[in-house]
Amino acid sequence: MAAAPPVNHILIKDMKPAQRGIDCDCIVLQKESDPVTTREGDTIYKFLIADRTGVILLSIWNALGQYVKNGDILRLCGW
Repeated sequence: MAAAPPVNHILIKDMKPAQRGIDCDCIVLQKESDPVTTREGDTIYKFLIADRTGVILLSIWNALGQYVKNGDILRLCGW
């Protein structure tokens, strides 16, 4: 079994598009719009999130997005 790649704590200001191996703590500032349903039936939720260094738009796919609320603290982890 292959070992997972190392995860580095990162700030929003240092993120890059499609970056892998991130670990970021942030707060949900607001829900951006109503969920969008794709042709394939997936649901996409969009949220404005922030840490102490910046603000970005986060897209969450499918059921998980329905549980996210303004003020929630999230830990984003990606491989």
